[in-house]
Amino acid sequence: LRDLDARLKTFLSFLEARVGGARLLVVLTADHGVTPIPEVSEALGVSECRVPGGRVHGAALVARIAALARETCGFAGLPEVGWDGNSAFAVARETWSSCKVPREAAIASVAHALAREPGVVHAWTAADVAARPCAGACALYEASFDPERSGDWVVQLDPHCMLTSADAGAGHGSPYAFDRAVPIVFWGNGIAARTVRGPARTIDIAPTVAARAG
Repeated sequence: LRDLDARLKTFLSFLEARVGGARLLVVLTADHGVTPIPEVSEALGVSECRVPGGRVHGAALVARIAALARETCGFAGLPEVGWDGNSAFAVARETWSSCKVPREAAIASVAHALAREPGVVHAWTAADVAARPCAGACALYEASFDPERSGDWVVQLDPHCMLTSADAGAGHGSPYAFDRAVPIVFWGNGIAARTVRGPARTIDIAPTVAARAG
């Protein structure tokens, strides 16, 4: 954070020198929030993750899904399971053709079993996000779900659990507020130093800048 602060200082100083402070308007935001580092949340006693250490390794979940799919479908061997590195998992479409039960039923069965895994709140399927009503976390997943591209399961973990392939560091991708809330900072000529409370949306930045630019 100190390094980022120093880099921003250098950048803003360059802009002020280039265009002058009277003509400068800077907006700072982000494309996503961040899951708190699980070990820190656990040490502070604020973690709601039921997995010790707070890390759920994607490779382990891939292996578990493969085993569940084989058991459900009667596959001869373990099917290949893809993971997008975030929260979505899928079995190759051509593999489902050899499943001994209908694909949608098999996906639902695996999802039901996944929900019993440590730290898993729910494994959402295409049928789940297409159902009505779809509210809360379901609605958030639905907003970015494409039945043709989003895989077979979207796995929601406990708050402060991290689905990861790393043993250190932070990440993002959960439906919780800490992953969805981002900073919105306006700074420059004519912007009073104050904090504005209440909801704001990142999509309002563009018209705000356009209005100030005339």
